[in-house]
Amino acid sequence: MHSNTTFNGLTMPVFTAFGWAGEENAINFALSQMELFINSLHAALPREAQTIFPYWGVDNESQTAYISAEEKPEAGLYISLAARPLSLELNLSLKDKDTLSKAYKMATADLDAFFKLLEDLGPEWHIHLQQVEYDPESEESTFYEDLLKINIGELNPDETVHIIARAEYLNEEDKWIIPCNVFRRSESEKIASMGYGVIDQMVGQVSSLVPLAQFLSGKKKRKKRKKTDKPKQKSVGDVEETAIRQPADSAELEKFVYVSHLLPLHIRRGFINLTPKHWPFFTINARTETRQVALKYGDLIDSDCVVWRLSPNDMARLVVSSKVQNWLELLFEPDDSIQVTAVKLSDKQIEMTLDPIS
Repeated sequence: MHSNTTFNGLTMPVFTAFGWAGEENAINFALSQMELFINSLHAALPREAQTIFPYWGVDNESQTAYISAEEKPEAGLYISLAARPLSLELNLSLKDKDTLSKAYKMATADLDAFFKLLEDLGPEWHIHLQQVEYDPESEESTFYEDLLKINIGELNPDETVHIIARAEYLNEEDKWIIPCNVFRRSESEKIASMGYGVIDQMVGQVSSLVPLAQFLSGKKKRKKRKKTDKPKQKSVGDVEETAIRQPADSAELEKFVYVSHLLPLHIRRGFINLTPKHWPFFTINARTETRQVALKYGDLIDSDCVVWRLSPNDMARLVVSSKVQNWLELLFEPDDSIQVTAVKLSDKQIEMTLDPIS
């Protein structure tokens, strides 16, 4: 969209117009002002932001202005700006399934960097992850539930790490999409009082999102990890795969040993498949969907790993933390095998060990 009219600010009539259902003239006026606004905003953005978001305009259906990475905003990463009676909301959004898959991969591969980027935004910002049921044939989607909806200042990394892992896993399933939104609201009266100064205000907010946008889109190069020597591997002949062993007396713990085959996706996504017969080992009751475990790998131990129950056959899947996933990438190649040993130390504590085998 293009216009030669000068932009002088978002006045209160712009905000109030979007609260008047059926007032066509008021809505058309407000949309024309939003067009002037987004034209001026995009022109004032730093070159780095313009490169990430080369497209801009107004979407009449949603009554929002946008800057986007793709010509069709929802096909990629985009920022929308919605003027409503009480606020101006700036929202960094990802709704495309493939774009989300890439973003969640980046987040789980370097969770520390992801959380740092969120914290750098400040407590005025919020993050919202939705679980949406999707029908690939009809391309219709239906809201299912919120996975995460929280002020960034209240974000708990220890709790959120499992939510991000769940979001990545679910988004890989055909029937689910997990949209991600990072947003901030500014009071409409304050914005209206700024006049043209709203451009500088919004340039600042958009610029603060640039590092996060670069990270989620994979445009920011991550440091290469140094290769390390592989530990001594067990040979296949040394491995005795066992079924789940029930304790015969107080000195014997319930355990199993299993050899899993690693595909490229397993290493890249950071998970190890077990079998349906293994899930009862982890379940607490009929409603159990996940079970946190302590995981030994190399000379290290990590408590941020989870075993998932997968539908429809109740297959057990070990989903590892970003640190263990990095270890997998360093030490394993596609088609390698890995030995998984699980020991139930108590009703509440399970310890698992990963060992390379040749």
